Amino acid sequence: GKTVIVTGGNGYLMADTDYVTIAYNAATGARIWLKRYNGPVGLDAAGIALAVNPAGTRVFVTGTSDSAHSEYDMATIAYRVSNGDQLWLRRYNGPGNGDDTGLAAAVSPSGSSVFITGKSMGASSGDDYATIAYNAATGAQRWVSRYNGTGNGSDQAHALAVSPAGTTVYVTGHSAGTTSGADCTTIAYNAATGAQRWVKRYNGTANGIDAGAAVVASPTGKVIYVAGTSAGRGTGLDYITIAYDAVTGARIWLRSYNGPASADDGIAAAAAGPKGGRVFVTGHSQGTGDGPDFATIAYNG
Repeated sequence: GKTVIVTGGNGYLMADTDYVTIAYNAATGARIWLKRYNGPVGLDAAGIALAVNPAGTRVFVTGTSDSAHSEYDMATIAYRVSNGDQLWLRRYNGPGNGDDTGLAAAVSPSGSSVFITGKSMGASSGDDYATIAYNAATGAQRWVSRYNGTGNGSDQAHALAVSPAGTTVYVTGHSAGTTSGADCTTIAYNAATGAQRWVKRYNGTANGIDAGAAVVASPTGKVIYVAGTSAGRGTGLDYITIAYDAVTGARIWLRSYNGPASADDGIAAAAAGPKGGRVFVTGHSQGTGDGPDFATIAYNG
């Protein structure tokens, strides 16, 4: 609780950007350190997500970084929290030798593994989900698991969570369906091996765009909550929240929310209460005024 760390991109007019990661004193806001990374060719790079290990000693930053030979790579960096020293750097270039981007990160409860997920160009499948496990101490790659959806189109993982026991990794995002546009697609992986445990796809009532934006494991580890956006019939995009059985992937319940203007609404984040009895989702929802409102919902877990 002594340090707050942020990451992003920094550059002149957003050209030739770098990863910029900054640590601040949580009590005073004083800057402790700042680290930049601009990749092997000194061109565009941007930090998108980060995670801190349970001990609070290491921070892992992921995003995307230009390369001389492979477009953009998914680049992940480990820093020492106390002074910003770089501990290791790993780059991932997918089989399509195209754009690869890390969009979410999480650390196992034991602190031994760091998990990254995002999008990665396939050899003949467009963007695929790409989830990677690294040894948190050394950066050695433990496994890579890729997912190409049923439509062989654009698939992007946006969020990641680890079970409280550290045995399962859950990712969610959107995946092109055969006849259904983008589906909200959630996958459970064995955290030790990357083997797929289950896949669940959700196609909303309008057969349109459905995408997971957040995934949360309940404190008990028995339920997984997925929250995102789903096209409704005549209601634009609606909030969608789904509870799955963590072991089997069976759907327990599903709730949607259409704001007062019956226009586009979108979830940005979700969280579970510490006892697992409630789940909270928040984002933007078009109200009756000129612009969108904050809309926050609590559900009985």
